[in-house]
Amino acid sequence: MVTQRPLTILFADTDIAACRPLRVDLRRRGARVDLVDSVPEAMVQAENAPPDLVVLDESFRKSGDHDLLSFFRSSLPRTRFILLHEDTVDAPQASGPDILHSGRKPVSKETLLDVIADAFPGRLEGHLLVTPSHSRILCVDDDRAYLNSLSRFLQRRGYQVFAHTSAQTALEELPRIHPDLAIIDLLMPRMDGLALTRRIHQTWRGQVPIVVLTALDSKESYHRARESGASYCLSKPCKPEDFLNVVDFIAGDLDEAERKLLKNRLVEHVT
Repeated sequence: MVTQRPLTILFADTDIAACRPLRVDLRRRGARVDLVDSVPEAMVQAENAPPDLVVLDESFRKSGDHDLLSFFRSSLPRTRFILLHEDTVDAPQASGPDILHSGRKPVSKETLLDVIADAFPGRLEGHLLVTPSHSRILCVDDDRAYLNSLSRFLQRRGYQVFAHTSAQTALEELPRIHPDLAIIDLLMPRMDGLALTRRIHQTWRGQVPIVVLTALDSKESYHRARESGASYCLSKPCKPEDFLNVVDFIAGDLDEAERKLLKNRLVEHVT
């Protein structure tokens, strides 16, 4: 049981999808979690609300003459740090008692939760204060290998996945599944993704958000998908970050600040 004030954590990263499950879980355990995706915002946020912990991405750490870790250390002497980096970035060189963990992405949520709980005993609830919703996602793609890969990817994210290789069987199962989101491949035999999108949109009166995946990278394909009722259209294959940002925005458990930040990013980067 939390016996002290809530733990305050600042995430500073441009890849806002990677650590989203960790942020959600920390909020559910009573922590105050803030997220910034620019260096100036990070500096302002740290000065206005000094965090107990900063989770800092190495590629985000340096910008021009600014080194965020040095800035945080000089202005927030009691703050502790977790440093993360991509395969393409040199491993962080920083060390010291204020560095709780330094590792390569992706890092499991459980690993970082253990690190944080050990470093701040009594500052996190031992159980979730809010029960996860486990949103239901319908995935339809005639490429079974791709469909299986997509299903595993979403299941690891905590979603319930209902996978179908046929548009017709997906339609038949839709009333039983009642998904929070449908992800549909555009090019399929017999009933294609556009026809399936129209049927779902019309039958369910727009209550089931639809994301269309297409290998046809053209404005016409995107336009036709949106006309058929799709909320978003993504090129296939697409970057995992872009895909997760769309899925989490529609079906994920986000706080209002992160939802607003993500909405602005989707307007800028996703068709």
